[in-house]
Amino acid sequence: MIKRSAGKNPYPGVSRNKDRHGRARWRVRLKGVPQTYLPGEYGSAEFRAAYEQVVNGERTKKVEPAPRHAHGTFNWLIEQYKQTPTWEKMAPIRLRNLQYNFDRFSRDHGERTVASLKSQHVEALLAKKAATPAAANKLLKLIKRLCRFAIRRGIISIDPTVGVDRYNENPDGFHTWTEAEIVQFEQHHGVGSKAVLALQLMLCTGAARQDVCLMGFRNVSGHRISYSRGKTGGFVDVPILPQLKCEIKLVPAGQGTFLVHTGDRPYKPETFGN
Repeated sequence: MIKRSAGKNPYPGVSRNKDRHGRARWRVRLKGVPQTYLPGEYGSAEFRAAYEQVVNGERTKKVEPAPRHAHGTFNWLIEQYKQTPTWEKMAPIRLRNLQYNFDRFSRDHGERTVASLKSQHVEALLAKKAATPAAANKLLKLIKRLCRFAIRRGIISIDPTVGVDRYNENPDGFHTWTEAEIVQFEQHHGVGSKAVLALQLMLCTGAARQDVCLMGFRNVSGHRISYSRGKTGGFVDVPILPQLKCEIKLVPAGQGTFLVHTGDRPYKPETFGN
């Protein structure tokens, strides 16, 4: 048993908190001990026994671990999903993108229960993004991922996204800029701007964003520029066209990569994309 002096707080590490329903709960937080909620009224026999078990490292079924999110909510489901092998095996870029989408969804719907979601609710959420069909379909894909996982976990038995139609997107994909639009872009940003340099690097080399972020003077040899494609591993070696040469000349010679942001740091593919 732990001996305590008769001070203001006879239970060091214990603090009063309220759960999402406004009910008072007593939480113990001590170094080297998992955060735990104590049962019973403050100072009761049940409370004291649980406190002694925690501080002495004697975990029993009566000592309830602090829940991060309410069971059955979307926040809880997302936390469960992030503990699966599927999540752990994802590529870093895909992982960050999905985490970003999860965070956005959680801010608006995280406290809602998965079981309460119906097809009409899904359709209403998508309708709010009707002006941007691609965004609506992206949201549908995210909800479908969570609902299918919820079925595997036994939270729901019917997928509410079944029968919900995707929105029609442009079958031709993104609009390809015309020569006039490229000129308009260059005139707007101006020669020597980072925007025009990025444009010319991609136009004149065919580089993807993950490739263009790494380009620098080390890729230049004489009148040619070369790089290895991050996605395929293929090697590209092309002549430096006049419009690109004009932009590269304006880059400081000691700069590590052609494209940098705050503190002359190189871009990461995801920050460059943003």
